[in-house]
Amino acid sequence: MLSVMHHKIISLIVVLFTISCSAQATSKKIQITSNKNIDVLFTIYNQTWTPFLDENVSEYTLERTRLMKLNYERFESYKNHKAIELTNKIMGRSGTDFFSFGFYYDTFPDAKRIKEIPERVLKDINPDTTLALEEIDALMSEIAKFYEDSDYDSFLKENQYIYEKAKQEVAKKLPDDNFIPFLESYFGKSYNSYDFIIIPFFKSQYGQAGKEDSGIYCIVSPFDPQQIDAQGKVQNVGFDNRTEIQNWTIHEYSHLFFNPVMDIKENLDGLNAFDHLFKPIESNPQYGDWYSIFAEHLANAFQVRATSLIDNEQASNEILKKLKNEGWYYIDHFIDQLKKYEDNRNTYPTIDAFIPDLIKSLHQIKSE
Repeated sequence: MLSVMHHKIISLIVVLFTISCSAQATSKKIQITSNKNIDVLFTIYNQTWTPFLDENVSEYTLERTRLMKLNYERFESYKNHKAIELTNKIMGRSGTDFFSFGFYYDTFPDAKRIKEIPERVLKDINPDTTLALEEIDALMSEIAKFYEDSDYDSFLKENQYIYEKAKQEVAKKLPDDNFIPFLESYFGKSYNSYDFIIIPFFKSQYGQAGKEDSGIYCIVSPFDPQQIDAQGKVQNVGFDNRTEIQNWTIHEYSHLFFNPVMDIKENLDGLNAFDHLFKPIESNPQYGDWYSIFAEHLANAFQVRATSLIDNEQASNEILKKLKNEGWYYIDHFIDQLKKYEDNRNTYPTIDAFIPDLIKSLHQIKSE
């Protein structure tokens, strides 16, 4: 735990950084957006996975998947579409990278690839990157056909008010103008833009981060119960929650500050030397490899530290307790290492400078 004096010093550094920021930097704000391609991909995925139809589904899940259910029922008659068949075939290899495919292609119903897909993503699909590109291109072509066959434009028009309501809910609860300067000061790097992409028609508590040109984004689903009146009109989308929005923006944006340096070959080689530390986390089975477990531990640890620094210790401790209950077995180690980073910014002016030493520190938990 930081001492009160240390807490004040860190807070003062953040304040001074904020004051010294240029007009351009201080004008940076989180932009709330939606993305048609991403919406279509989540719609496709909804047809492959339906938590609200599980035999022992909880009321908690039901009240937080009402819009997902609405979307599922609207497109259920296309469940046997070729696009969904191909999605089922690729998901085991692509994981959540499937949702990022939308950024590499022209806007549906076009399906032309307009950006280079990272080699890391391609290798997961097929060791032969040419074959990987052919498979993804074929998939996106079929999804474009799904878009037209299902008259997806009509769905968007009918539900445009839901997107607007979601944006309004988020706008009321975004972190204040000091949030981005805090992130950039803490990590010692910056981006030109920060987007918050809403996905109203997916299960609650889903987030994903990504980099687009010189900016970064987080894709976030609703958090809270969704309210639909007797006439079928949505009254609450589930984004009206300041604590959750702060938690998800802290967590997801942080990945874009440290994941790129993790991908440097020397760091990857160092990280892979500790892959024996991997253990699955029962509450989060989607993290099925050591790279993901390391990255999530670091993002979770930063969430604890950032909440302590910009909010209060009680809120930070509540997050830590939740993480431990979920089974994040190395969280204390990662928090201690981030405190070391905070205490030694002369040695570590950026998170890039710190990651190699963080990886080396893993030898301390070999016997745990």
